[in-house]
Amino acid sequence: MTSETDRPEDILMEDFLASGLIKLHLMDSHGEKIRAISVGKIRGSDFDHHIRPMEITNRGIIVRSNESLFE
Repeated sequence: MTSETDRPEDILMEDFLASGLIKLHLMDSHGEKIRAISVGKIRGSDFDHHIRPMEITNRGIIVRSNESLFE
């Protein structure tokens, strides 16, 4: 299931129904667009709570797990 919102602070009904919540972000940094990913929840499991930069390449998605956008 996927859903979309213009406002990141919105809580959608789908957020409560899903066992896992992965958020894709598109942020501005000094006039440059940066793609990022975060995990909102994974029921019954621990997960990384940071927003991590990512790239979409012709080989797939690369998550920069050793980098954080906000320290």
